[in-house]
Amino acid sequence: MTAQAGTFVPAKVTDQTPTSPLLNPDPATYEPRYISGFGSNNTFTVFWEDRRPGYPADNYPVFAATTINGPTGFPTEAAICNVTDTHFCAKAMPVTVEGTNYAYRAWGAVGNIPQHRFYVANDLTNWRCVSTFTITNATGFNPGEFAYYGFHDVLLINGTYYAWGEGNGGGTLMVRSPTGKDDWEAFARVGGDEQADGPLWLQESPIPSGAFIDLGYNRGLGKVHVRKSSGFYLAINTACRANLSPAEFEAAFTNVANWTWDNGTTGLYTNTTPILSNTTARTLRECWVVPNADPDGDWVIVYNADFKAVPGATNALGFAKLTPPPPGPVHNVTKDLYYDRIQLAVDEAGAGDVLRVAAGTYRETVTISKSLNLLGAQAGVDPRGGARTEGSASESIIDGQSSRPEGMFIKGAGATSRVTNVLVDGFEIHHATDANIRFDFANNVTV
Repeated sequence: MTAQAGTFVPAKVTDQTPTSPLLNPDPATYEPRYISGFGSNNTFTVFWEDRRPGYPADNYPVFAATTINGPTGFPTEAAICNVTDTHFCAKAMPVTVEGTNYAYRAWGAVGNIPQHRFYVANDLTNWRCVSTFTITNATGFNPGEFAYYGFHDVLLINGTYYAWGEGNGGGTLMVRSPTGKDDWEAFARVGGDEQADGPLWLQESPIPSGAFIDLGYNRGLGKVHVRKSSGFYLAINTACRANLSPAEFEAAFTNVANWTWDNGTTGLYTNTTPILSNTTARTLRECWVVPNADPDGDWVIVYNADFKAVPGATNALGFAKLTPPPPGPVHNVTKDLYYDRIQLAVDEAGAGDVLRVAAGTYRETVTISKSLNLLGAQAGVDPRGGARTEGSASESIIDGQSSRPEGMFIKGAGATSRVTNVLVDGFEIHHATDANIRFDFANNVTV
């Protein structure tokens, strides 16, 4: 299945459990929860807290582990940090505090109250608590709602730090900071436990878990949401494309109306399907998604779960791989966007854009009313003299399915508004009822 611009559908999830990539310090009581981290591909670091029964909410031991071989390459034992906290979110974001440079920063939450902690460190285990803080609300934002849980991931966009926090009312709050230290404010709602919380309605303790994910091929950003002990759902923002300017990217990211489920719907989570669900072997909690620089490469989802059917692996870390779909076969080279259909790509193209269409059969008719270059798989190959290879494996074929008089219509608006400078090369056009190609009010057209 391919994906056109404006949609993203995960193609395949391969669960790698039941397995625990880390040795449990005490399997009888160990409860790893709330994973955060940094890194990409097969080299990454994850942090989590041990929520075993008996610990107070602000006194959970925090562990860290680094791998250079993916989730199967973790050390046999995790390193314990010198801090105890809940919702500990660590990032490899250098920062200077009181004249000292630090390689890492982290934010924690002191249980289910508004107070947070800001940490800095130069290694993974020795953290310094610089300050405590609360997250204020921007003007016009609900004064009775506050962010009392951590951020899961932090992005630096156009000079401002952004994250998603968890609100006391069960909502997902968008928060920002000019420094990425201890001066955050909540300014919008992305979704939550109630329909009024925003476009993403995920009942039963919704958690915006894991990293923000580049969906690849300018398809935007993704973010995993967790429905309590049930499943992982993917939220996406297809307007947040990598080729935008920093200011445009920021505007797209902060516009909560741009966030949908992975099939383009909004509203209740039942409008889409989970990317990973509970099974009889494990109950899902939270996760961290490892970014991949290769847009065709698998994402790694490191998650914690109760592997109740797996001896010795109860309350452990597992992992899954999500294989993203390939890009659509129609590529707007000028804008670096991909589409499933030729006509959709033509409609969204700007004047003078170059569109390349992969080999295959496209069961549609195409109307062109603007200047552009539409190039098939064998563009530039002279169809005369047998130099061209026939068939859908090599040729870009437009099949009108006998549904319209023409297979391709190049038309201007009228005698005083003609379409000009159109190049069409490298196509076969079949099954039009009248003419395979028709022209109307068109000048300087090369076919």
